Amino acid sequence: MTCRAVFALIVTGVTVFLATTAGAQTNSPKSTGTDVSGVINPMFSMYCASCHNQSRKTAGLALDSLNTKDVSEKSAVWEKVLRRLRTRRDPPIGSPRPDDAMYESAISAMESALDRAYPMNVPLTAATRVSAADLANRMAKFIWNGTPDSLLLDAAKKGNLRKPAGLEQQVRRMLQDPKANSLTTGFFERWALWDALERAQDVDTALLQDLETETRMFFENQLHDDHNALDVWTANYTFLNDRLAKHYGISGITGSAFQRYTYTDNMRAGILGQGSFLTVTSFKDRTSPVERGKMVLTTFLGVPPPDPAPNVPPLRPNDDRPMRVRMKEHLTNPACINCHATFDPVGLALENFNLVGQWRTTDGGEMIDASGNFVDGTKFNGPAELRAGLLKYRSAYYSNIAQKLLGYALGRQGRAWSVHENEMPAVRAVVREAAAHDYRWSSIVVGIVKSEPFQMKTIAQ
Repeated sequence: MTCRAVFALIVTGVTVFLATTAGAQTNSPKSTGTDVSGVINPMFSMYCASCHNQSRKTAGLALDSLNTKDVSEKSAVWEKVLRRLRTRRDPPIGSPRPDDAMYESAISAMESALDRAYPMNVPLTAATRVSAADLANRMAKFIWNGTPDSLLLDAAKKGNLRKPAGLEQQVRRMLQDPKANSLTTGFFERWALWDALERAQDVDTALLQDLETETRMFFENQLHDDHNALDVWTANYTFLNDRLAKHYGISGITGSAFQRYTYTDNMRAGILGQGSFLTVTSFKDRTSPVERGKMVLTTFLGVPPPDPAPNVPPLRPNDDRPMRVRMKEHLTNPACINCHATFDPVGLALENFNLVGQWRTTDGGEMIDASGNFVDGTKFNGPAELRAGLLKYRSAYYSNIAQKLLGYALGRQGRAWSVHENEMPAVRAVVREAAAHDYRWSSIVVGIVKSEPFQMKTIAQ
C-alpha cells in the first residue's frame, strides 16, 4: 500500500473517531474564527487520544471532551494545551510524535482561534481607556518603580502618550534612565532566582553578595544595551570582580570592582552559567538536577511539572556516589520515572557545575556524564549543548517572559505575576510585535505598555 493510501485511511479513521467520541461537539454551532477541528482533530486522534480520553484522563485531561469547533468553550484548558505544544511536552518519551510542520500548524491555528475566543476583548474607547496622566503614573511604576518625571508628565499633557510613536519614544527613553534598574531588582532577579539566593544555606555571605551583583549587573546590561531577550540564555559575557573570578577559576581579573568579562570558552553562558542560578537550584550539601531541570522548564518555558507523589523519601545523605547513579537508584516508581524523565536530563546537563557554580569534571570519583535528551528526543551533552537545544523552544520562552512581564506591569501579586486567560491575546500581540524588532527587551516593554490590559481604566486583579 502506498504512503498516500495509508494517509487517506488515517484521515478516514480520524473522521470516524471524532464522529463517535465527540459527536456532541460536531453538532454545536460554529463560532466564527474559533474552529480548530481541521488541524487539531487529526493530531489528537493520531497522537493524543489514546491517553487523554474520558476513560483514562491521563494528567486529568480528556481531549475528546474538548469542543474543537469552538475553543471559547474551556478556553483555559486550550491555553494550557497550547503552552505544552509550544514546548513539545507531549506525547511522552518513546511515543510517536507529530513532525514540526504539524506542531507549528496546530500552534498557529490555536493561537488564532484563542485570540478570537474572548468576547470581552474589544477595542478600547474613551470611556474604558485610562487617562493620559494615570497612564504616565502606570508607566513610571512599571519601568521605574517610581513616579513620572517632568518629561513624561509633559508628554501626557500634550497628548503624546496617545500617539504610538510618542508612547514608544517615552518608553525607550525611560529604559535608558538609571531608574530602570528597578526592573532588574523588582522583576528580573526575582523571576530568575525565585527570591531564593539570600536563603542559601552554608554559603559564604561575601560569595552570595558577589553572585547577586553578577546577576544584577548582567540584567541591567541586558536592558541598557537592549539585547534580544534570548540573550538571557546565550550571552557570552558576564560581570566579575577578582574574588568571583577566582571562585570560577577565571584568571586576569584584578580588583574588587566588577567589570565586564567575555568568556573564552562555551562552558558558561547566560544565566544558566551563573553561580546565583546554580546555587539556588542546589541544596546545602549537594547539587539538585531535579530542581535545576524543573526551574529551567518552569521559569523559562512556563511548563511546571506536576507536584511529586506524596511520601517520596529524599536521596540518602552522606552518599558520595555520582549524582546520576544516586538518582537512578532512587527512582523506582514508574510514575515518578515518567515524570522525572522530562526534567532530570536538563538538570543533569548542568552537573559540571557544583552546588555553588564552580566547574568540575568528576563527581563521586567518576567522570561526570552530562548527556541527556529532551522529551522530543533531541540529544545534548553538557551545558553548551543544552543551551543550543533550548533554542528550539524559543517561542515558548518569548511567550512566557512576555506573560510574566505583563503580570508584573499590571501589579499582580506574588512572584507568579499571573495573567488571566482573556489577557493571553494581548501577550501574543506583544510577542508578534516584538518579533519585528528582534525580540529586544525594549520592544517587549513597549508592547506591554501599548496593550489593552495595561491601558484599561480599571486593571483586573
